[in-house]
Amino acid sequence: MNRALRCVGGCLCAGAFVLSGLPSALADDISAVARAVEHRLYFYTGTDIATDNSYGWAGAAWAPFAPMDAEGLRLRVQGGIGQYDYRNSALPGGWNTVNKTEGEALVGWQFLSGPHALALYGGAAMIENRLQLADPDNPDQGTAYGAKLLAEWYGRLQPDLIATAAAGFTSADRTATVRLTAAKVLENGWEVGAEGKASTDRLSTEAGAGAFVNLPAFGNMLRIAGGWRWNTDAADGPYGTLSLYRAY
Repeated sequence: MNRALRCVGGCLCAGAFVLSGLPSALADDISAVARAVEHRLYFYTGTDIATDNSYGWAGAAWAPFAPMDAEGLRLRVQGGIGQYDYRNSALPGGWNTVNKTEGEALVGWQFLSGPHALALYGGAAMIENRLQLADPDNPDQGTAYGAKLLAEWYGRLQPDLIATAAAGFTSADRTATVRLTAAKVLENGWEVGAEGKASTDRLSTEAGAGAFVNLPAFGNMLRIAGGWRWNTDAADGPYGTLSLYRAY
């Protein structure tokens, strides 16, 4: 650990020495490029945990021609991995466990109108479901590819009130999702709010409602959420989400 820290520290010092030895104009140009790249990148990662499932994800978006908070083209990728259980009375124990992996690559455009932003995406998705027990009645098994559509809206309704909405659909497993949030912005930068979400696919329908808090953390936002989930094909119960995303 100490050796690694010394190595990192040495690299940082070496980098600072190199930059200090550059002509000031060139150093300014490098700093300007670094700031431009930083303002055009957005990343997010997190994990969901519920009574009978767990799922982790990570993704990034890039605005190649303008900052993320401006109108323009968006390129986005996301991947996730997790595990979930579902009911089937024909199987031993009445339950089956599935390991799920998915990924998507999307192209979109962000539109701005006053305090509102709307991003529309389209692209390709891959979903893989590996069943623990053989279940010929389950259409969601193996690897499937399909199209993905996504719409995301952000609105600052008041200086201290933010609302968001998102809706998506993928033909890979015929899943449709919707999510709504509303948050109060506190003087210390915290955001406290409520959320609602729902999804449906070929096998089940799910809904959830809860509360969340967003906390500034090292230039990013840490999101902690929890609530109750209802599912037609699994056990109802509490859920929790912990995520980190870059604010812009």
